[in-house]
Amino acid sequence: MSAITHMEARRRVLAMVPDCPGWARYEDVAQSGKDPPWIVIKFIENQRLTTEALAVTTKLATLEIRVVGDTADGIGVICDKMCDALQGAWPGHPFGRIVLDVDSGVYPSELVSTTTNLPFLMRVLRFRVSWAAC
Repeated sequence: MSAITHMEARRRVLAMVPDCPGWARYEDVAQSGKDPPWIVIKFIENQRLTTEALAVTTKLATLEIRVVGDTADGIGVICDKMCDALQGAWPGHPFGRIVLDVDSGVYPSELVSTTTNLPFLMRVLRFRVSWAAC
């Protein structure tokens, strides 16, 4: 049995994500009826490493950050702030360092502005983190 529960791991990792004034921050999903700019943060435990006897030794998770806004520059500023704060950050014992795994680059999202009738832009960062399960 892990000394760190899923909720504790989530709490410790999400606490390291910096605040970005002027950008709404949501966990797991954006609220309907609200327009960007926003940041959606997900923590997903997605793998467990085991011994031959199937005892869990390590848990792995992905921290996904979706940044949605009007301009590529604005999104770039936020993503730089996220990368500076999270790349190599350490949530403490028994975690490993947080490592950037995927950066999608900026692309048009499926969400369209009702004001401009243009798609909002999006960029997705995925960080990986692991911790000892015992």
